[in-house]
Order: sequence, then structure tokens, then C-alpha cells
Amino acid sequence: MRGGCVGIISEEPTSPTNEVVMTPHNARERITETEKSAAPRADDSSSSRESQEAMTGTTLEQALLITNPNGFHLRPAAAFAETARKFQCQVTIRKDSTTVNGKSPLDLLVLAAAEGTELILEVSGADAEAALKALVDLLTTLEVIRT
Repeated sequence: MRGGCVGIISEEPTSPTNEVVMTPHNARERITETEKSAAPRADDSSSSRESQEAMTGTTLEQALLITNPNGFHLRPAAAFAETARKFQCQVTIRKDSTTVNGKSPLDLLVLAAAEGTELILEVSGADAEAALKALVDLLTTLEVIRT
């Protein structure tokens, strides 16, 4: 009978194809290396803002003033993220120097947007106009903002 034990995962090549086994210690390092290799180079013409906008569509922004006495709390944040996920465009919300993913309710809560807080809603992509309208309408319906 075997007792419970914890195995050690080696970072050394262990397979005939010389694959490196990922461990929690080197996983972030590998992701960073992948991000670096995927990042556009300064001399790459596709790194210009114009070509990025052409590929992703329109970028729209709208300022939102939180008027709900409870602020932008969990229930409206969850509904906002659920609605945002229905669209292909990128949705971000900015408060001062903090920018978060509008498709993540937990990220939205990080903003701690109390009554009187101004947020900037930014949508970027092919369906940005429809997303902006739907998200502002939702927040108005939930009485988080007034238009």
C-alpha cells in the first residue's frame, strides 16, 4: 500500500522530444518569453496605431459618473461583465491611472467606484458602437449612472 507523497517536477528535459516540463517556478518566465517574442518590433510597420485600429475597428470612449449610493457594486459589475462578454470588441474601464478588463467582474470591483466616481468606458473593435450603447443602457437601467 502506498502512502500519499508529493512528487517533484523536474525542469530538465524528460521526454524523447526534449520538452521542458512546466513548473510554477518557470511558468511565468515562459509566458514572459512568449509575450516578448510575440511583441511587435519598433521597426515593424504593423506596430503603428493606425494599422492596429484598422485591424480592430473603432475605438470609442465615454465618461460615466457613478450616481448609485452603493457605487458600482457586485451585482451591476457582474451584469456589466456578462453583457460585455457578448461582444467581440475589447472593453476596458479606467479610473484615474487604473485600467481594468470590463469583461471581468472581479477586475471591475478593483476600481472601488463609489458614488461620485468618474469612470472612462473604452471599447475597441468591430462591434464597439453596439457594445458601448448596450453597456451604457445597462448601467442606466440598473441606476448605476444617469444619462
